[in-house]
Amino acid sequence: MSYYSKNKKKILKQCKLYRDNNKEILKQRILQFKKEVFSHYGGVCQCCGESHIQFLTIDHINGRGNEHRRNNKIWSGTSTYRWLKRNKYPPGFQVLCFNCNMAKRTSDFCPHLGLSLQIHIKGEE
Repeated sequence: MSYYSKNKKKILKQCKLYRDNNKEILKQRILQFKKEVFSHYGGVCQCCGESHIQFLTIDHINGRGNEHRRNNKIWSGTSTYRWLKRNKYPPGFQVLCFNCNMAKRTSDFCPHLGLSLQIHIKGEE
């Protein structure tokens, strides 16, 4: 039996205590990490140009985000950013604001530009 298995409750309690006592530090680390990842994919919404990081997200250009997250056991935005960095920022991803991402999800159409969002593949515009 592994150390973690034997001490799971104790370890989880320590992790929660650490998170509770270091919320601001952790929030800043995540924000810096997010900025680093987004900068590799252009740093702004590839549809409308939105640049406020609070409004931005990573988009799977050809869809299949749920499948990708399931296959790679990615459970949050932070784990997505970690996966992208660990895999040397692979192609097939782009930065979109949440509005453009939802427009793409529901209609595959950008209301800002009147164009398909599929054309915004980095390097092929």
